[in-house]
Amino acid sequence: MEGEAAFDVVGLGSLFVTRSQRGSGLMSTLVEPLLSLARELGPDRAMIFCRPELLPVYGRAGFAEIAAPVWVDQPGGRVRMPMRAMWRALREGARWPPGRVDVHGPPF
Repeated sequence: MEGEAAFDVVGLGSLFVTRSQRGSGLMSTLVEPLLSLARELGPDRAMIFCRPELLPVYGRAGFAEIAAPVWVDQPGGRVRMPMRAMWRALREGARWPPGRVDVHGPPF
C-alpha cells in the first residue's frame, strides 16, 4: 500500500462451484471453514480476485471491493491485475488502507 506498512493477507483463489450447485449456499459452506483456518495462520485480512459478476456473491459473504489498483507479479514483470480484488477482515478492527495495492508475488 502506498504510505502504509506492508502487511500479510491470506489469499483465497480458484474457488469453483459447479453450475448445477450455484445459488445453493455451497460457497459459504466452503469459504467459512477456509477463513476460520486463515485466522489461525495469523493475518488480519483475507483477499480474493474475482470476476465482476461475482462481486455481489462475495459481498454477501462479507467481502468488500478494493477500489484502488492492485499490482501483482507475472512472468513478464509487474502488471495491474485485470480482475477485481476484494478483502474481508479476519479480526475485529482490521481495515483496508486506501491507495495502490502491491501484492508481492503472483496472484493467488
